[in-house]
Amino acid sequence: MDELSLRWRAAQQPAVAAAVLVRARRLREAIDAILTANAVGITLPRDSMRLLNAELGLALANARLQPATAGFAWQWAESLEALDRPLWPVVRSAADLLTSDELAHVHKCAGDTCGWLFVDRSRNHSRRWCDMNECGNVAKVRRYRTRRKRES
Repeated sequence: MDELSLRWRAAQQPAVAAAVLVRARRLREAIDAILTANAVGITLPRDSMRLLNAELGLALANARLQPATAGFAWQWAESLEALDRPLWPVVRSAADLLTSDELAHVHKCAGDTCGWLFVDRSRNHSRRWCDMNECGNVAKVRRYRTRRKRES
């Protein structure tokens, strides 16, 4: 389903579209809560896990294996009726990350005002910020100014 047909379908079914938007926001919050809990070492939120698993069940019910050039590949069922179709790959990606070796490298940004999560793919896995140009530079400038203040 392309973006235009999705918008058209949403316009035809505003109540369904609004419900899917609420689901999408709850899903985003659940994934963030699960990954944040894992990254900072606190108890996983049960409600978030329940919601993710419920959405995962709906998504995987629409997953299909299709022949590809090198074996097989995952595809999504062609469902013109499903306004929640954009959620399916999001849920699948979250599940793939949660079951991968990369989960150990999901960190919360060390920036004072940032709450972003990122996958640390640096060579020695010592990255501290989501983006060096944003949060990293702000932190370095703050440390530099603090040092200069103490020196004067």
